[in-house]
Amino acid sequence: MKSSSTPVIIGLVVAVLVIAGGAWFFKQSSSTAGQSAQPSEQQPAQQSAQQPVTTETVPGTTATATVGATAPQTFAVNGNDQTADLKKITVKAGEPVTITFGADAGTTYHGGLDFRSSVINTGTITPGSKKTITFTATKSFSFTPYWPATNIAKPYTIDIVVQ
Repeated sequence: MKSSSTPVIIGLVVAVLVIAGGAWFFKQSSSTAGQSAQPSEQQPAQQSAQQPVTTETVPGTTATATVGATAPQTFAVNGNDQTADLKKITVKAGEPVTITFGADAGTTYHGGLDFRSSVINTGTITPGSKKTITFTATKSFSFTPYWPATNIAKPYTIDIVVQ
């Protein structure tokens, strides 16, 4: 025969375990919080200063950056179906380059633009949107914008001149 106090006892045991577990967790969190708050300035020094790191910048493409390298040279290119506001970009050889490509909302067909080159591609950029790519400049090349739906090239290029 089951006592009517059994559910109450079980409830009290569960409550005590929850409170004890919470107190233990809080104590553990408090003791490690001081450790994680300390600066970790030595961590990067443990890595090689020129260790390559591969990152996903545009779905389906990768670019390589270097830990401890100089900040990327940064540019913005806004294009449409007929032209772009920046058609020539001059960069230093061997240094990282970041370009944010935009497709103008008012003068780009609804399919958007896809800036392609022999080095890296942006993938489709819908009108009014932007995509950022990063790569290391080793040779001169050109981006050609395409209409993604038909693979028809637009009548201009963006030249990357590496010096």
